[in-house]
Amino acid sequence: MKQCELSANHRLELETLRLANKRVRDIACGNSISCALTNDGQVYMWAYGIPDFPRLPSRVRTVPMKQIACGEGHVLALSVKGQLFAWGLNSYSQLGLGRASLLEMEPRAVEGLAGADVASVSAGRRHSA
Repeated sequence: MKQCELSANHRLELETLRLANKRVRDIACGNSISCALTNDGQVYMWAYGIPDFPRLPSRVRTVPMKQIACGEGHVLALSVKGQLFAWGLNSYSQLGLGRASLLEMEPRAVEGLAGADVASVSAGRRHSA
C-alpha cells in the first residue's frame, strides 16, 4: 500500500510502531526535524520538508549517544564518549564541520572538537552550541 493511500490514523500507527518496543529517554524537536534518543543510545529521526530525510521515525546509524539537540533542520548528537556529531541542513554552517555543504545526510564527527570532552550540546534555529 502506498503511503498516500494510508489514512492519518494508519500513518500514526506506523510512526509509533518503530519506537513501540523502545524506551525513549529524550526527545528533541526543531522546526522541520525531530529525534528520539533511546535508553540504549540509539537515535531515531524524522523530518518534514527536508529532501531525502525520512518522514517516519527511522534509526540513524551511529555510535551510541547520550544527548541530542535539534535546530530548525539540523541535529547534534553527543556520543557516550564525548564526541560531537552533526547532520542535516548546513546552509549557515550550523553543523560546524568546516566545509561548505547545504545538506549532510549522515552523522559527521565535528573534527574541530576532536579530542575535546564535550559535556553538552544545544541547537537553535540556525546555530549550534
